[in-house]
Parts: sequence; structure tokens; C-alpha cells
Amino acid sequence: MISDEKILIERVIGDDHVAFAILYKKYQPIVLRFICKFLKSHEISSDTCQEVFIKIWELRHTLGEVNSFKAFLFTIAKNHTLNILKRATLEYHLRSQILYNFTEGRKDVDDQVQSEEYNNHIINILRTLPPKTREMFELCRVQGKTYDEAAKVMGISRNTVKKHMVNSLKALRYAVAKDFGIFFSMIIGVTL
Repeated sequence: MISDEKILIERVIGDDHVAFAILYKKYQPIVLRFICKFLKSHEISSDTCQEVFIKIWELRHTLGEVNSFKAFLFTIAKNHTLNILKRATLEYHLRSQILYNFTEGRKDVDDQVQSEEYNNHIINILRTLPPKTREMFELCRVQGKTYDEAAKVMGISRNTVKKHMVNSLKALRYAVAKDFGIFFSMIIGVTL
């Protein structure tokens, strides 16, 4: 087995897939942990990590100019992760604006009746949730508290609040999709 990293990099520059696989196996776990610290989602972090190594493969012919492969790899990982966070923030703000404008424009009686029906359905779904999960949803989504604020009110950790919120949103998404055949995000802006 090849152990000298310089030789591995030279072979990667020469399009050697086996050498790249050895580098991948060596660095993938630590790059994944690094990305997870920022993204807090193993699934998204795993996809992002794959994209980082794809980028390394695409840039393999420039690796001869790099002083430290590890530093180069982590720079790409950091930049790609920050781009993911920026994109998520922009998408969140865009979605918020669209939902806000959408709800402002919905003033006729039919829409109000449909919104009321959705709202009642969501309330019924929430009644089926465990009391703590329902209370977390009430604090965060209805009262508008942050996870940290809700955690302080309940005397629990932020991660516990997050788990309750994830569970409540999963239940709501599933029930709304099953009962109405639409995405939960389509009605959340017009309800609650």
C-alpha cells in the first residue's frame, strides 16, 4: 500500500483513481466531522463532503502547486460549507418573502375558509403529539420564541427543543401530505 502522501498526490495528478481513493479514505472522516460542526446535519454534511472531494478531483491537475494538501483540502471544505450556509440563508429569506407576500395577497373569502380548514387540521394533528413536543411547537412556532428561549422557558437543552421541533414538523409534513396531498410548507404561511 502506498503511504507517502507526496507520491499519492503525484499519482492523483496523473489521474490515478486508486491513489485518490486512498487519500479519500484517509481524509473523508475528518473532513466530514469538520463540515458537521457547521451544518449540524449528518445527511447534508455527508453530501457536502462528497462535493468537496469531487472538487478536489476536478482540481487534481493543480495539486502540484499546493504546499500542503491537507490545508488545501480544508480550505475547499470551509469555502464550500460557507457557500452552503449562505445559499441556505438566501433561500430561507426568499421563501419567507414569498410566503409573506402570498399571505398578504390572500384576502378573499374562499381562501380564508380554506386557510381556516388547514389551521383546524394542523391543530388536530398537534393534539396527537406528545405534550412536550406540542408545547415546544407552541413556544417556537406560535409564540415565535427561538430554540434558546424555549429551552430556557422549559429548563431543557437547545438540542432537546430541536428534537421536539423536528418530530412535530415531521408529523405535520406527513399528515398534511397524506390528507391534503400538498407540501406542509405551502400552508404554513397561511396558518397558525
